[in-house]
Amino acid sequence: MIGAVAAISSVVFTGWATYVSAKVAQDQLEQSREDNEKEERRQASRVTFWTEGSSLGSVGLTVHLVNRTPDPVNRGHIHVRTPKKSATDVYDVTGDVPAVPPCSELVFKMADQKAGIPDPASGKPRGMALTGGLPPWKYEFVDNNGVVWVRMERSLERGAEGDLYHGAEGSFYVKHFETRPVKPCDEYSSK
Repeated sequence: MIGAVAAISSVVFTGWATYVSAKVAQDQLEQSREDNEKEERRQASRVTFWTEGSSLGSVGLTVHLVNRTPDPVNRGHIHVRTPKKSATDVYDVTGDVPAVPPCSELVFKMADQKAGIPDPASGKPRGMALTGGLPPWKYEFVDNNGVVWVRMERSLERGAEGDLYHGAEGSFYVKHFETRPVKPCDEYSSK
């Protein structure tokens, strides 16, 4: 009888120990996933954009793309909407942005940019100044690990390579820009 109780106790203890061991391993795996996600977002979370001024009047809209990391931001695209004939009927236009160097800010005026937008009658591209449009609403870029990120006013999401030009009716290259150093610049080791 004592042998049966000992055997049952041994099985119960082994089962409990296996359960606890599996639970600890699951918790460690979850923590590892969270750490990997934080590390993956490390550069992307320090890349932002903002605007100043107004698209109306002579002041114009100035765009600031900020990279507070020791790694460059490559293959960037900024998305803007500019009116066709009224404020409610707009073109979605994508701008190719030069690489933003480490620890710097790229500044440009939208009024200095000119987009190639298809002429409604002929379908051929025509140059259109980007004045009177809405502020940029999305900045897509590729981080130092080759991951595509989508930065919007209040969010940062992982994107897909095919999204970089998705839905664009016209395009432009950001020209006439200024590069400024930024401080603080986060120090971390890139992989």
